[in-house]
Amino acid sequence: MGLTDAQVGVLWRMAAEQERDMTARQLADRLRCDASTVTSLVDRLERHGVIRRVTHPADGRAKILQLTPLGCQLQDRIEDYRRRGSPFTALTPDEQHQLHEFLSRALSDRAQPTQEQQSRERG
Repeated sequence: MGLTDAQVGVLWRMAAEQERDMTARQLADRLRCDASTVTSLVDRLERHGVIRRVTHPADGRAKILQLTPLGCQLQDRIEDYRRRGSPFTALTPDEQHQLHEFLSRALSDRAQPTQEQQSRERG
């Protein structure tokens, strides 16, 4: 598609949200990264014609990120790959859900080391 993995990640995250229009800050929170990183990604996606920034209807100072028609097409291709080309399709839907839960827990900011891990670190 001519996009980096990080750029595809932005499109995937926007597709995963119930409300696709969001601010760069909201997107950064969902991606768990710094707002400046999202700004850089969005700048490149905007140059590719995939995302556009529009004025927030309730706050004229803020900008909302929206997919362009090209962005929507790319999202469809990403979703198609996810359904058919991903190695995770070998897992049942229940297994996919479990994997998602495990990975979400592992990546959570609230994830705490287990007692066993703490014991090993103490020596």
